[in-house]
Amino acid sequence: MILWDVKAATPCWRVRPGDHWIGEIAWPPAGDCIAVLGRELTVLDVRDGHELLRREAYGPRGLAFSPDGRRLAFQRSSGAVTVIALPGGEQVAAFEAVGYPINGLVFAADGNDLFAGDNAGRVFRLTRRDSAVEELYVHAEVQGGCACQAVGLCGGQLLTFGWSGDIRLGDRTLTLPGTLFVAAVAPGGEAFAAGGDRGQITVWTDRGGKQHSLDAGAQISALAFHPDGNTLAVATYDGALRLLRDGAAPRAFVGHAGRPPTVAWSPDGTVLAIGGERRTMILAHLGASTL
Repeated sequence: MILWDVKAATPCWRVRPGDHWIGEIAWPPAGDCIAVLGRELTVLDVRDGHELLRREAYGPRGLAFSPDGRRLAFQRSSGAVTVIALPGGEQVAAFEAVGYPINGLVFAADGNDLFAGDNAGRVFRLTRRDSAVEELYVHAEVQGGCACQAVGLCGGQLLTFGWSGDIRLGDRTLTLPGTLFVAAVAPGGEAFAAGGDRGQITVWTDRGGKQHSLDAGAQISALAFHPDGNTLAVATYDGALRLLRDGAAPRAFVGHAGRPPTVAWSPDGTVLAIGGERRTMILAHLGASTL
């Protein structure tokens, strides 16, 4: 795996080969390390690439830091979720056979319970105190598809995204036209976005009260909100990666390999981590003037 500094056009560090792809990337609030999920979970020091821990895992998705960054949840095997303490990696909770492969994980605002969405459209609450698993609801099946593609929190309420474009925010239902591939929630939970097979991204602001659309130009493979809550990093199936913001000209980003399956901003918004299909993670340093 290579961490590539795009600004300097040089590799920052390399670590020993592991996964042949990178499925999901997550940053803790402190931004001092980065968690990478594929066929294994690795946590790396951002400064020099030093491996802080490695665990067997089941990617490509299902990864979340707690709000305080002291715990990390990941899909350990198909449909099973483990929570470990950081930095040591001690197991603090295990949820066996939650469901079909997990597509999304998020901690509750208090950092204790978790929410999970699986490939059969089911949404669960995972209670860390007693390792209980409670099914909350199931996303609608349309034309043979019903997967819960992502989970998050918006205004303290559970937010989930269904493959058929049905989005549930608390007791409200919103809709994305077409098939929903990916979604993202802005830091702070005031805005969220979703995109799919039609090359359009719908952005909801004011906790779902307002919405507008952005043209991505192709089917969307990955989304991530910048901490400013307005700028989106958008990867598409044609291999493009752009920074999009309502009312601003798109900025194309080059230098990555293949179609990025995941993108993630550092907490301070100065670094964009881009997961590649060839064991490559690109670290792009982007100042405020870039946005």
